[in-house]
Amino acid sequence: MKRILLAIITLAAVAGCSGETALPEATGDGRIRMINAIPSSPEITFLIEERSLDSVAYKSNSSPQRWDDLTYTFNFEISRPQQTETTRIASRSLDVVREVDYTFVVRGSLDATTVDLWEIPVRSFSGAGTVFEMRVGHTAQTLGSVDVYLGLESAAPDLGARVATLAPGEVSTPSDVEQDVYIVTLTSAGNPADILYQSVPTQIVSNQSVLVTVFDGDANDTAPTTIRIFNDQGLSSALADARFPPTARFIHATADLGT
Repeated sequence: MKRILLAIITLAAVAGCSGETALPEATGDGRIRMINAIPSSPEITFLIEERSLDSVAYKSNSSPQRWDDLTYTFNFEISRPQQTETTRIASRSLDVVREVDYTFVVRGSLDATTVDLWEIPVRSFSGAGTVFEMRVGHTAQTLGSVDVYLGLESAAPDLGARVATLAPGEVSTPSDVEQDVYIVTLTSAGNPADILYQSVPTQIVSNQSVLVTVFDGDANDTAPTTIRIFNDQGLSSALADARFPPTARFIHATADLGT
């Protein structure tokens, strides 16, 4: 038995001196970000292994970051009131592939969290093109399956072209769209007369990859459904439902003026 053990140790020593390593080596990197799609949630901390990357509020995305094409476990945590320790609500392992853009979509509830992974090849733009790359993602649990239409403002009130039929958690395939002013419309799947959401006219500029994402509205929205557009740099813009105008309050705080 001792001779066998000595032989094993000797082989291990030889392997250790050979100059080779069993550790994986990166050949490139991929791009990682996360979207918080849990209504009324606190900020969700996004971690790669145990390293914090960002804290993300509802209807927001983390800053895209590039990481080597290796295997990682990504974790998602929250801080609950009156608790000193954070709560880990979900984890997901990923083999990162170089030049792939990954978006973790955290949805469901804090006690039953689902993490979807939307991925797409990283797109390079020349700067002279006239198109943008568009995908549509659906996170609004209350809506069920929806049809998504993209129509030119000049063609209103037509719905435009149907670009996808999506269930919650799904994302469309990418498509190239000419830069222009568009209206995004959502209807119940298979029922174009049942309009669930219709955006204000919005210009989407060329030479970028955009993720048009459907969310349930919250206390900051006047409509039950809202849309955010995230680009490949992590910048976002909100698209209000044109059928629900914004509200305003006026506050008088100058005692000297009276009523």
